[in-house]
Amino acid sequence: ITSLPIPIKAGHYNMEISARGYPARNIFPHLKVYVNDNQIGDFFVSESLQQKNLDFEIKSQTNVIIKIEMDNDLSDATGDRNAFIKKIIISKK
Repeated sequence: ITSLPIPIKAGHYNMEISARGYPARNIFPHLKVYVNDNQIGDFFVSESLQQKNLDFEIKSQTNVIIKIEMDNDLSDATGDRNAFIKKIIISKK
């Protein structure tokens, strides 16, 4: 998933991601989160909706692109591993 450019001022920020997923081979989706190609965190989701908070800093006013990558996608006889992002909230600290 890749966002459109988002204008943002310099400062420290928190990104709250609400996500859930389905496993395959008893392993849930693993997500990596990037701001302008810089990884700010990674986590596994579970079957129930959960919130993950990640902090990041923007050094000067710019447009940011947020990218979420699932690096363990799999579909086989045990299931189809999928992640679902409900919402992303960015707030200045």
